Amino acid sequence: MPEPAAQADAAGSTRQTPATTRDASWQRAAGRARLLSWLSLAYMAAEGAIAITAAIIAGSVALLGFGLDSAIEGLASVIVVWRFTGTRTLSETAEARAGKAVAVTFFGSAANSVTADGE
Repeated sequence: MPEPAAQADAAGSTRQTPATTRDASWQRAAGRARLLSWLSLAYMAAEGAIAITAAIIAGSVALLGFGLDSAIEGLASVIVVWRFTGTRTLSETAEARAGKAVAVTFFGSAANSVTADGE
């Protein structure tokens, strides 16, 4: 059984948590998740830039909303890349934080859609 590792929380106190290990297939899946997130980020950056440029040229609020939505979705990709990079790959705390942060971006995307559709 793995030996517990000490972890510091936000208040600076340490608590013992079991060391987490992952098998090779899980590590490959984490690498694929990171790659897909990078590809998604590149696509959404291009999509957003084109949409925002077109919105400025056309004076279209709908296109601007679409472009901003791409930026919000891009943020979700950045969070996934963050989650699966370095020591965070094995961190259950990072998993929980990333899940919450991605949820917030989805709520932001929904709010953006509602406000853009309302104009």
